Amino acid sequence: MRFDEKAVKLANEQERKGVMEIVTSWMEKGIERGMQQGMQQGMQQGMQQGMQQGMQQGMLQKAREDIIEVLEARFGEAPYDLRERLLAVTDEAELKRLHRQSALAETMEAFQAKL
Repeated sequence: MRFDEKAVKLANEQERKGVMEIVTSWMEKGIERGMQQGMQQGMQQGMQQGMQQGMQQGMLQKAREDIIEVLEARFGEAPYDLRERLLAVTDEAELKRLHRQSALAETMEAFQAKL
């Protein structure tokens, strides 16, 4: 192999190494950028989901408190076991039904029978 062929071959190898370094750098930057975007999206989704769950839990708790308030205004102190049973209700429609029952029941015991 002549000197000029060796020089061309060496130049091609160095050029390939340079190109590979550039490609590798781009890939690393792309992966890093993708990871950052993924983490950011994950955090946003997590926060949004947490807020929605918190709002839902707050609505359920408010519905339970409203039921207790109606019962206590009508019949006096609500028993502990009734409060515990209300805490177990996690369906919003069921709590609405119970709220109506708290206003219509003739006695605390009649309400508890519907619970």
